[in-house]
Amino acid sequence: MEGKKYLLGFTKINGLGPIKLKKIINSFASLAEAWNAKIPDLIAVGFSEQEADKIVIEKNLIDPDIEIDNLFKEQIEIVAWQEPQYPRLLKEIYDPPPLLFFRGDIKALDNNCLAVIGARKHSDYGKRSIEKIIPILAQNKITIISGLALGIDAIAHQTAIDAGGLTVGVLGSDLLWQNIGPKNNFNLAQKIIETGGCLLSEYPPGTQTAKTNFPRRNRLVSGLSKGILVIEAGESSGTLITANYALEQNREIFAIPGNIFSESCQGTNNLIKKGAKLTTSAEDIINEFFW
Repeated sequence: MEGKKYLLGFTKINGLGPIKLKKIINSFASLAEAWNAKIPDLIAVGFSEQEADKIVIEKNLIDPDIEIDNLFKEQIEIVAWQEPQYPRLLKEIYDPPPLLFFRGDIKALDNNCLAVIGARKHSDYGKRSIEKIIPILAQNKITIISGLALGIDAIAHQTAIDAGGLTVGVLGSDLLWQNIGPKNNFNLAQKIIETGGCLLSEYPPGTQTAKTNFPRRNRLVSGLSKGILVIEAGESSGTLITANYALEQNREIFAIPGNIFSESCQGTNNLIKKGAKLTTSAEDIINEFFW
């Protein structure tokens, strides 16, 4: 825990993302030494004078011991990328978070995982597709990953729970209860934890929720999973951001074919044209991964 408290402290520094933080960690003998680095030390390992000055100023305003105490009080747990509990697949992506925050049981990610994504404004066809496919996946011990958003995300989480399976919600906010949303899904968030799943975030408590958090969140949704299943997505849908991350991360993309006259299906149909696997049953996914 001694080293993790400094890692936690670094995550509180604005603008210090996974890539820059990894550079700091790799440049010093220990996290304690990295935390106590002065401006010349940071410049020596490749930071500009302006960057080093900003890091040191913000660092001096943070007490890692207090930050750790606050986590315990909020019952939020952490896992660092050097630890064996850190999700194996996530380590493969370009910029894995050095520290993950979670509520619930992170062992839900030890199973084979499939991300399920789609439109917030879904059709009955999209809902019925989930209700046909997800229960079989859940019963085969495949953990369902999604973003706890309204629409397809929420239906995927709930359907996995109803089938007795595990599901993980990846948030674009911190994990303070008052910031977990949307509020319509607050009870669902609690059910995810109660049924053996977890809520996950790369943002430390106290992080201001910004619109830019959610596209970055999507790289974790796909990064945690062996593949992604796209249910419904328009041509300019945010769902396609996750699909693009999946391509970059060499994840398999499955897509439910949709009505050619429906705008909400144009994105999924185009993914199939570009090589996503046309999917009409859970077996299509199970057979692809030999699960």
